[in-house]
Amino acid sequence: MDENESPGSPLVEHGHIPGCEDSWRVREAIVSLCLWNPRGLLNLSEILFPFVWIGGWVAASVWFRRANGRSIIPQRPTNADFLEDWCSGRSLRNYLTRVGGARNCLLVYVSDGQLVVTPRFPFTLLFLPELFGLDIRVSTASIASVEPVRRLWSRMLRVSFESAVLAPIELKLHDERRFLDSLGRRAQVGLGRASTAPLKPRRSFRLIFFRLFMMVWGTGALTAALSGLPEDYRFRRDGVETVGVFDSHTGVLGDRNDRGVLSYSVRGDRFHLTSLQGNGVYELGGTAKLFYMPDKPEDAREAANLLFNLMWLLLGIVALALSILGGWIARRIWR
Repeated sequence: MDENESPGSPLVEHGHIPGCEDSWRVREAIVSLCLWNPRGLLNLSEILFPFVWIGGWVAASVWFRRANGRSIIPQRPTNADFLEDWCSGRSLRNYLTRVGGARNCLLVYVSDGQLVVTPRFPFTLLFLPELFGLDIRVSTASIASVEPVRRLWSRMLRVSFESAVLAPIELKLHDERRFLDSLGRRAQVGLGRASTAPLKPRRSFRLIFFRLFMMVWGTGALTAALSGLPEDYRFRRDGVETVGVFDSHTGVLGDRNDRGVLSYSVRGDRFHLTSLQGNGVYELGGTAKLFYMPDKPEDAREAANLLFNLMWLLLGIVALALSILGGWIARRIWR
């Protein structure tokens, strides 16, 4: 930075770094090229087409369900003889429905002499219920048989109907005996298996979702940390320590995406490094420690990166621990 320029000058306010390419303007030019130039990577119509296509299918499925008197967001009845939410099942209509089916997204209940099997929102969209044959509302009197069957990893109830139009379905329920009692009949016993009653409370879907989310998030955090820590070690082992000065920034002061830019000198040459410190953390004129490679001074790394990666490492370990031990912790708290 020249002596006549101050941190509050227009050049700094617009994120310009003297002697370096204006990365902000370059990024805007690339985005503009990709979005609007027909010879670029993608034009606007190519970007919008998938969203318009999916939106059209969603709108068509909503219209179809409304026209046939089917609910978009099914509600739990208050006076049901039997009700289980977020169940699994499949239709035996054809090969596609046998292989596909539904996993933890069905609402199953018996109320006012009717058996209702319907997906939960948003699985009611995109014609998924019609495609997989899992949107059923029939009278309990039209049920021909309910047969407990074994599958490779689970136990299910096969429900057959008197009408040839309706294909049999298989449902995975927590309380099979209560379901049979709500139908007012005894099920045929198949493959040597009797209907079962629950031995313990059903697992909470919210807890399962929480543990799955913690597993995905923790894996991402650990991946980010373990990919950054070797670089921190390399720069601290082979690099040269110096102090940089925050003499500019990448965006507009006060903007949440604004980040400080460190300036440092090596053998009379000045280099710049975009810092991890964002709005409200860095201060123009402030300093921060960094490391650069002796044979490649422009290749530098801020010392604060180590703390940043250690933080992600700790959070990733905690998240994975919650994912693995979440069930045990929940039983300890709510037993």
